[in-house]
Amino acid sequence: MKGIDGNYKNLLNKRKDILEGDDADRLEKICDHVRGKWSVAPELKYYTLHDHRHSERVEWQLYELLPDKDFKKLKPEERFLLLASAWLHDIGMIRDLFGDKDKKLTEIEVRETHQDRSERYINSKDIWPVLGLRPEETTPLGIICQYHRKTEDLRKCNEEIPVPGVGQIRTRLLAAYLRLADALRIADLSGVPEKEFRTNMIMGMGPESTFHWLKSKYAQGTSVAKEPFTITISLKNPIGSAEDIAPLGKFLCDEIQEELDSSMDTLIRGRLSLYLRVEYKIIEDAPLRPDEMEGLRWALSHIETMFSTSAGMAINSVLKNIQVILNLDNERVIEELLNYKRIILVPFLEEKPCHAYLTKIKKMLEENLKNIPDPNKLDATNRDQIIISIREKINQWQRERERAFEAFSDMSKPFFIDGSPILLYGYSSSVVKAIESLPDKKSTEVYICECKTKNRYGYNNRLRYCDGIHYASEIRKAGFKEIQIHLVTDSCASNLFSKGKISKVLFGANGIGENGEISHGLGHLAMADMAKEYNIPVYVIAETTKIIKEIKKNPDLPRKVEWLTTDLSVNFDDFKQYNPREDIVPPEKITMLITEKGAFQPRSVKQMCKMHDIDINC
Repeated sequence: MKGIDGNYKNLLNKRKDILEGDDADRLEKICDHVRGKWSVAPELKYYTLHDHRHSERVEWQLYELLPDKDFKKLKPEERFLLLASAWLHDIGMIRDLFGDKDKKLTEIEVRETHQDRSERYINSKDIWPVLGLRPEETTPLGIICQYHRKTEDLRKCNEEIPVPGVGQIRTRLLAAYLRLADALRIADLSGVPEKEFRTNMIMGMGPESTFHWLKSKYAQGTSVAKEPFTITISLKNPIGSAEDIAPLGKFLCDEIQEELDSSMDTLIRGRLSLYLRVEYKIIEDAPLRPDEMEGLRWALSHIETMFSTSAGMAINSVLKNIQVILNLDNERVIEELLNYKRIILVPFLEEKPCHAYLTKIKKMLEENLKNIPDPNKLDATNRDQIIISIREKINQWQRERERAFEAFSDMSKPFFIDGSPILLYGYSSSVVKAIESLPDKKSTEVYICECKTKNRYGYNNRLRYCDGIHYASEIRKAGFKEIQIHLVTDSCASNLFSKGKISKVLFGANGIGENGEISHGLGHLAMADMAKEYNIPVYVIAETTKIIKEIKKNPDLPRKVEWLTTDLSVNFDDFKQYNPREDIVPPEKITMLITEKGAFQPRSVKQMCKMHDIDINC
């Protein structure tokens, strides 16, 4: 234990107070082994800290979650196993843990199976003696480590494991505290240099890894308060920064709340320290250097793209991201634009191919960045010309987008002068903008469908996102009173139509084809069918930049969210779920397209594009 710092000395003293007999020495033997393994382990470059430094911080977090009097309510053997799990739960992240055969695994495979690899390592007959473990300890310790990850259903974890001479070990309870402590270690990268942080941010990481880097970099830490049962996340707000870091706080709260929810029943039965909710606070931090401020802007805009719930949000985010890149030093811009297209835009459009605006942005980048095998060898003149071309196009699109949203209200007024009730389906910022200036807004009834197909559920049916609720909130902000806003089930639409309670239906659009068809989320076709049956007009409000020659279709592409239920009592093996992401609504089911250029019938899209010189090729 050469070069022990003061913090680790405090940790050793803390163990001596918590553990009994030779357990503190046995735990240190495990720590030495883990440090040795990580010192020679090949780097997993796209993942945040999982090494001995992370383990040390998880151990400290356990002491914070479980004050001494609660910690000592655990059996001596349970205390040892819990602290040992803090050091061994992530050892499966070592890529060559089991020798040469592991070297064929990808980093994603290592990440996705590391909890099982940790359990297998602990139970290896040639390993547990090296760790100083007793044979009867390996099974419960392996189980605790295996269930530290929230992808593992904690209710399937053995509630207790009998250990000879000790009695029952509460493995599920210990795993619950371990996963919570692990989740709360969100400031592991506070000392990472900005250059390394940005390199890892942009060079090939998937969304999950990216989010872990973001939260680890910009979160100051967490604190727990047992009396109000609350966990508080502290976020750094650099002095002089105009960036809004609230989205990061919200996403962090949601993630840790998910961990709490998955552990709640177990913690309640354990009758020790219990926490019910998560909140965040913003604290002033030292001003950032220019490169650090650049990293913060990139991080926040990246979050918007990763978690966007509507086409408008995604478009705003992508335009902002590209602007951030264009404001870098010219030497870096081309390479980072290429990476952004590859890492963000291409995967996004593979999952959501009907987004016409983003398809146009991708095409524009491809045209400007083609035939560049090595950005570092590009001469300065050509490089600067490419940057100017891209900047002009992005600025043009942003101006057009601003003008379009300003025009929606005026272009829509002729269709809404009577103040009669309207039905909204599928959140659209264009629709919100169009109706916020209605002449008879104070008397207009607004019915909003829940849009069940877009629901997102967290652990055990905690609602993470409901499109209808989000829509209602935005309509409320637009000046409508709560008494005017009615949230209804999707199946209620025909009932409302049949009773004459709806005068018109409003949609947004992800894309508009040259033939007049529109693409949008699942359910829009059914809603248009019902409206047509009852002679209810359907108006689509969208900017002309979303018009494309031909909408890319993938009719069976699934929506990759927990949309039905996450009730753990449901046996999903009894059936298959079918929830395709998108609908294509044919032009004959749409009454009118309302754009910033004016209103016209869907069949007139081609002529209108020629009249206004709108580029639809892509």
